[in-house]
Amino acid sequence: MSKVLAKVKDYAITEEMLNETVEALRTQQNINITSEEQKQDLLDELIARQLVVEDAIESGLTQTEEFQKLYREFVFQHSIGQLFKTINVTDEECEAYYNENKEQFKEEMIRAAHILVEEEEQANELLAAIEGGADFHELASANSKCPSGSRGGDLGDFGRGQMVPEFEQAAFALNIGEISGVVKTQFGYHLIKLLDKKDVVPFTDVKGQIQQYLTSKKQNEMYSNFTQGLKSKYTVEKA
Repeated sequence: MSKVLAKVKDYAITEEMLNETVEALRTQQNINITSEEQKQDLLDELIARQLVVEDAIESGLTQTEEFQKLYREFVFQHSIGQLFKTINVTDEECEAYYNENKEQFKEEMIRAAHILVEEEEQANELLAAIEGGADFHELASANSKCPSGSRGGDLGDFGRGQMVPEFEQAAFALNIGEISGVVKTQFGYHLIKLLDKKDVVPFTDVKGQIQQYLTSKKQNEMYSNFTQGLKSKYTVEKA
């Protein structure tokens, strides 16, 4: 049995309760209680809270209609929370849902690299060099003003609406491996190379979304079955 650190009337505040509060502060609010002085301050706070509770009980606050509503809502939320603790959605379930419902995840995506320069003349010179056999990615690393130059110009995957219109129109019109002509935007002059094209969002990008959906679905099913079972246990009368 946990050591009793303080009593407020008949309510015991134990060492276990204090340690649980210390852990909750650490994990939920990133507050670390380490010294004995801090623990004593926290114990004093737990005592103060219980004094408020005792006064509320004595004054009849817990018998009011408002309190009863709050109490019933707390009991409901806590009970459902305990019920849902058993729910688990595995990676295999998520992947199976993804494979069976790929129509939901259709979205035109491309992966492109580009070279960004300030002058049109330089862009034309670089295009001529590429057409003459120069490596696009090496030229991007050496000349591009975009941070992507450090990756050979690789911008990664993106969909429609993520780039400025002139860039988007040129990039989405390319075939894989094809390089655009000089494209002017508000940022300067671009040469764009299409690296990949796909019409389905990768599983890794939507795994969290699927997991959330399947969890919610299981919760709804469990809640419905649970409450249906309770109807046979308790009397329900509807006016």
